[in-house]
Amino acid sequence: MRKTLQKLFGLCFGLLLLFILAIPGFAAQRQIIDDAKLLTNDELESLERTAARLSAELGYDFGVLTVQSTGGQTPIDYARQAYDLHGFGRGAEKNGVLLLLHMDERDWVICEKQPERLNDAVYREMEDAMLPYLQNGSYAEGFAAYMDAAVPYLNGSRELPDDDGMGAGGKLALVAAVSLLPAFIYCAMQLSKMKSAKAAVNAAGYIPQDGVRIDQRQDLFLHRTVSRRPIPQATAKSAGTHSSSSFSGGGFSGRSGKF
Repeated sequence: MRKTLQKLFGLCFGLLLLFILAIPGFAAQRQIIDDAKLLTNDELESLERTAARLSAELGYDFGVLTVQSTGGQTPIDYARQAYDLHGFGRGAEKNGVLLLLHMDERDWVICEKQPERLNDAVYREMEDAMLPYLQNGSYAEGFAAYMDAAVPYLNGSRELPDDDGMGAGGKLALVAAVSLLPAFIYCAMQLSKMKSAKAAVNAAGYIPQDGVRIDQRQDLFLHRTVSRRPIPQATAKSAGTHSSSSFSGGGFSGRSGKF
């Protein structure tokens, strides 16, 4: 009788556990959703562990969603809806970011829930880090690079860069240009005052009065024509070019483009 009760208790407990896990609110939240089947099982499990660890450490979700089609929606709209639909985000403000890959059109979207903890300058760093891998089909490495690029700004080891679209080189060039402008104006004013020299109307002043004796002759080629033909590049292995743009609205900010 006792053994029968133990078996019955074990069966009830197992059924209760299955019921709880079937409820989305109790089920473990997936952060890497590979509907386009780009990852192996090992890659998927490794990325899921990394995302879960970072989520716990930073209080911030890193989501990845791959789809073959967006069903006619723009990739940005699809990413916004998918973020809420799949339950991404931590805390009351649902802090987190989602990377969407739309494979039919080779679109990518980095979509962060507002209020943002990152900015467009960091989105560009994430883009630069992941795109070489995505273009080569190394999707697991690209997803890892997308997360790694943002972590230093989320854990406080690096300050957010200025979100003005100018790098350090651009700012240095601007400062140098502003500093040199007064000197350029002053030199231009002084140069305009130098009117002592006048252009001659003929060459009589350069010829001696007793004439010129030519005892040497030499042919000089002043011009030559060079034809250049570009060497065709193999397109199959080329990295290609990409363009991207930022967006904000609907409770999200981010960046999107093609790969």
